[in-house]
This record gives sequence, structure tokens and C-alpha cells, in this order.
Amino acid sequence: MKFKTIAAGGALAALLPAAFAQAYVGFGVGVARLHDSCDYAADCRFTRPAGQVLVGYTLFEPRRGIEPFGFQGGEYAIEASFTDQGAFRESYSPLSLDVKGSAWGIGGAWHRSLGRDWAMVLRLGAAYGTTRTTASGAIPGSPALPLPTIVGGSETNHAWNPYFGIGASHAIAPNVRLEADWNVSTVNAKFGTVSSQDKVNTFALGLNFGF
Repeated sequence: MKFKTIAAGGALAALLPAAFAQAYVGFGVGVARLHDSCDYAADCRFTRPAGQVLVGYTLFEPRRGIEPFGFQGGEYAIEASFTDQGAFRESYSPLSLDVKGSAWGIGGAWHRSLGRDWAMVLRLGAAYGTTRTTASGAIPGSPALPLPTIVGGSETNHAWNPYFGIGASHAIAPNVRLEADWNVSTVNAKFGTVSSQDKVNTFALGLNFGF
């Protein structure tokens, strides 16, 4: 089975402008959407809540840095983040598959000022993802085996994948920014002999605090 994911998970990677101090932390919430055709499924729950927490450190003075999951407006910074990508369900009556994803990210970020109080951020890095796939229900019988086969259990898969993203932020107070982000990474799902590797789009809105 192929799992196509558009997951939203809050991606608060902040690029601190030159006025910000070197360290910062961000919190964000968003929506995770598992994108699939749902042509043969009886029930598809592809849109779920998601969230993210990150910490960052500006590497270079005014306008340059590197971060995991984010870039700073005009500066380079390094960041580490944790993203809850959400939990999704796809049901093929009477069989259901539940997929829950999360990822630790580390990478570089570049933030650039766009004028008064506004900035943009570009992100590039690597994410270590954990995907737990749970199956429950029964597979209908056949003429050769008339009784249904009961299916149950779960399987966890881990994998490294690249990610990239873009965001925009607005200063709402000294050392505080409101930021909207879009990040693209990958989710790896596996259950038995069935496996899938699909893109994850995360959309988030949150706050970044500089120190």
C-alpha cells in the first residue's frame, strides 16, 4: 500500500534578524494531511493536528547562519527540531491501517530581511523519522479459505531523509516573531511486506523567541 503524505506539522524555525541574540527557541502548531487517492478505502482520515518545537543558534553575525529545519532572515544559523507529524487512518472495511509519524531534524537555515519587521527563511537539512504503522481487522475469506483472517499488530520504521522549506516571519515584539512555515520532508511507512516512502508537507504557524 502506498502512503502519500501531506503532513502539516508545525514548523517553527526562526531566523533571527541581526537585532536578535544568538540563541532562540520556537513553538508551532499546524495540520498534517496524509494525501492519498482513497479510491478503494471505506474511510480516510488524512487531516490531523501536528506540532513542532525547535532550538537554534546563530553562527554568524548580522546576516548569515545554518539550522536544522530552518533558515534565518539574512543570517545563517544551526537548529535542532522535533516534529509530531500527526496520526492518520485508512480503512478498507473490515481492515484498518493507522500511521503515526514524527521526526528529529537538524540542518541549516538562511534568514533574510524583507524590510520593516518582515523576514523570510530558507531551510535545508536532514530528518530522522520514526513511522509506526498499526493494522487491525480481518481479511475476508476466499473459496479456498472461507474463514476470515484476523490481522493485528504494529511495526515501526526509522529512516534518514532530506528536507527543505521556506517561511515568512513578522516581528511583533522585541525578540519575538510570528512565523508561518512550509517544510517538505519524507515519511517511511512499513507493515509486513508492504512499504512506502512519501513526501510530507508541513504547514505551521507559531512563535519564535530570541535570547
